[in-house]
Amino acid sequence: LYGEFAGELVSDSLAADVIVVWSDSVPPDVAPDTSHLYACTGVTAIPAVDAGGRYTGPIHIAMSVRAGFTGPQVAACMRRTVIHEVGHALGLFPHSPSPGDLMWGPSGGAPLVVDLPTDQDRRTVEVLYHTPPTVLPPP
Repeated sequence: LYGEFAGELVSDSLAADVIVVWSDSVPPDVAPDTSHLYACTGVTAIPAVDAGGRYTGPIHIAMSVRAGFTGPQVAACMRRTVIHEVGHALGLFPHSPSPGDLMWGPSGGAPLVVDLPTDQDRRTVEVLYHTPPTVLPPP
């Protein structure tokens, strides 16, 4: 929103603060079919925090594909799920109660196709990034 962070793709994952790992093969690069958004799963693992309030290592995002779905269905699921998991990596740990938000955590019912952060997502980020940090990036 206000230039709070910058991201860049690094060639060596040892230099990354966030590492995304595919537990299966990387899904095909095809046009997404949003008819089913449960064709994949994602989990974000946050490292421990040391006595100085710094993460002890990088954040890991693990993505996997569920069997029985088409490549386009997997592509749509991966897009939404990666965006959601990166939200966790950026500090948006709790799930939203609204299915239209990027940070909604499924608890039954189908997620909506979300291409951009909603107003609620933006307000959450604004509060988060204008609150003094209690946890810092690795040294």
